[in-house]
Amino acid sequence: RPPRSTLFPYTTLFRSQTKNGLMRSSKRGDRAVIGVYSDTYGYALGAEDSESKLPIGISGRVLVKVREELKIGDLLISDVDGFATKATKEEELIPGIIIGKVFEEKNDSSISKIWILILNR
Repeated sequence: RPPRSTLFPYTTLFRSQTKNGLMRSSKRGDRAVIGVYSDTYGYALGAEDSESKLPIGISGRVLVKVREELKIGDLLISDVDGFATKATKEEELIPGIIIGKVFEEKNDSSISKIWILILNR
């Protein structure tokens, strides 16, 4: 597993074939993304060995890193450097790339974290 120091909460993650197992998303709309590294989870499944595992949000409400204006209800996909970004109308129709729906408005283009509802569709 990757050391916690190389991955940060609120980052979109995908399962890789490398020995590390999990990596930050590195491309827009990656179908390999499995969830968001979260420190806001309520229950951790399979957490018996918490030192070598990362809490990954795969359902419910989690925080995610973004860097653009967003409105409640916008659909998000993965982007480079572990960020989430707003899906275009065309991307909204592609199966397997939507990671969540915006749960709170963001009115600027600064890097920050926002609440989303995980959809995985």
